[in-house]
Amino acid sequence: MFYAGKPRELKIIARDDELDLAILKSGSIKIIDYLWFSSTLATGQDIYTFGYPLLDELSKEIKVTNGIVSSLAGLKNDPSRIQITAAIQPGNSGGPVVDDKGLVIGVAVSGLKGKMVENINFAIKKDHVMAYLSRKRVPFEAASNVDRQPIPEIVEKMKKAVFPIYCLKKN
Repeated sequence: MFYAGKPRELKIIARDDELDLAILKSGSIKIIDYLWFSSTLATGQDIYTFGYPLLDELSKEIKVTNGIVSSLAGLKNDPSRIQITAAIQPGNSGGPVVDDKGLVIGVAVSGLKGKMVENINFAIKKDHVMAYLSRKRVPFEAASNVDRQPIPEIVEKMKKAVFPIYCLKKN
C-alpha cells in the first residue's frame, strides 16, 4: 500500500475466507483515530461507501457513494451480509460502509452484475465484523449518542483511515 506517498508493506495477521475478511498490519503506520462501529443498523437507513474503485482508470482520490440498507440479509438469506444500494466496484472491497454519523455499519464485499440487476450490493454486517475482531483480539469501539455529521466531514475522516491496497508478488 502507499501511505504518505511511499510504498508500505502490510502483513496478513488473520483471514476468514467464509466472511471474505482479513486483518492487515503495518510496522510503519500508526492510525491514531480509527473507525468506530455503530450501535444500530436498520433497513432503509442512509449509508455511504468509501474506497478506491477502478484506481487505474479513475482518479487516485477516495470515492464516496451513497445509498440505503435495503435488506438486513444477503444473498440467499445470508445473515452475515446486508444488502445495500450504494454502488460497489472493484476497489471498494474491504472499505467501510458508514451511517450518517460516520460510524461503520459494514464492510463492502460484493455486488451482483447482469442485465436484470441494478444496485444490488453487499457488505459484511457490522456484528459479524465485530465478532471476528473480538475473536482475533483486535481492539475496536462501538459508539452511541453520536450526532449526525455533514458528509464532507465524514469524507475527511475517511481520508485518514481508508487506503488503497495493492497485492504484489515478491520475487
